[in-house]
Amino acid sequence: MISQEKIYVSSERENVINQIADKLTSPDFSEAWSGESVGGNAGENKVAVIAWVDKKTGKIIKFGVWREINKEIRGNPDLGEVIFLYDVGLLSLQRDKFKPGHFVDVLNEGAVSEEAMADLKAAINKANKIILQKRGP
Repeated sequence: MISQEKIYVSSERENVINQIADKLTSPDFSEAWSGESVGGNAGENKVAVIAWVDKKTGKIIKFGVWREINKEIRGNPDLGEVIFLYDVGLLSLQRDKFKPGHFVDVLNEGAVSEEAMADLKAAINKANKIILQKRGP
């Protein structure tokens, strides 16, 4: 009986990871990072994108900085703020010089549960695979 419960929990977490990865590869994320400054505190060729997430699951509710987020989200005690560190890649008309963007890390571990942070980290790995698949050979 315990093994079935583990399978159920694992399957549920996999669904959450897939939802997070889908959100990270969505136009919502592209729009969020395109409004950020490249470089600076995030590092060379990188942007830091803030996301408001469910503290227990890591599900992404909204991307955006504090002043752009409505009070219902900002004041919700069930939500935490994490930062996705994203390398924007290298744009080039020459295919051999093109380098797709990719996720480097997710930060602010104290804002969410350990399980949520583990799922967020798993989701950025999955999102990186999706990005490479979209690029093609």
